[in-house]
Amino acid sequence: MGVFDKAWMLSDVSKAMEAVQKASNEKLLCRICSESPHAQVRLAAASKLTSPQWLIKCAETSDDETLTILSSRAKDDETRCGILLASPVKGQAADRLYESITDDALLLKIALCGRYRIRGARRIADPGKLGTMAEELLGKGGPTAYTAGSLAAEKSGREDLIFSYAMKSADLSQWNQRKAAYTALMNTPEYNTRLSRHLRALEIDAAREKMAMAVKENA
Repeated sequence: MGVFDKAWMLSDVSKAMEAVQKASNEKLLCRICSESPHAQVRLAAASKLTSPQWLIKCAETSDDETLTILSSRAKDDETRCGILLASPVKGQAADRLYESITDDALLLKIALCGRYRIRGARRIADPGKLGTMAEELLGKGGPTAYTAGSLAAEKSGREDLIFSYAMKSADLSQWNQRKAAYTALMNTPEYNTRLSRHLRALEIDAAREKMAMAVKENA
């Protein structure tokens, strides 16, 4: 029989639901969750899954409601992490799932995959993992990576990473975000001179830009 001859694909929702209730094979349940034309049938299939492998696989095609059910079926942080990373869903359902994960190693994994970077820097407590996060994000572009990385560097307590982010700072607003950490470095002979020079350069650039804008406005 073709796929459309399967009982769970029938247009009659009650008959499709009966087919789901009888199903026990998790590979089939995952397929139903992905392919059924009926939302309630898909949710019913998701609610019968127990294996981490199929919970994560099913997450690949999940929507908000399905993700919520899959999350509730997960027994541990590792499975919840797998579900979150596999799912395309963003928003409250994904946020709730993320907040349910407490393991620092998994929070780091999520952050390094590009999701919840700033939240990760705030939630991770282990200094070593914070240092790893800061190192990994140092070469990434964009304000989110910069902010998360600099937060992680500051929390890690590693002066070399705090200094690297200070020197990477492209404008005064970024500098001011980490002012306390940078001020501490200014009291460290190893970093004082270079850091002071960098701040002065930023101030000069900002002044030049402000002057150029004023000239343009008055032209």
